[in-house]
Amino acid sequence: MGLSETELIHKALVDYARTNLPQYEPDDGPLTAQQHRKIAELTRDTRVTYRETESLFAQPRGRTQKNDKALSPTPRPR
Repeated sequence: MGLSETELIHKALVDYARTNLPQYEPDDGPLTAQQHRKIAELTRDTRVTYRETESLFAQPRGRTQKNDKALSPTPRPR
């Protein structure tokens, strides 16, 4: 076949996926502005913002508290 082992495995996986995994029909294209607005309306209360909190892990030597902040999700105010 003239393929490397990696190429042969890739080809086998592609062939397997095409024959054994479900194929989806093409969609109707990009969303309309109205669809975007409806999605935004329906998901408005599910979005979160992130704020800095203390690190979840011990601080490595040489790092300052200021540099060791982590982001954690907090619910967006309603």
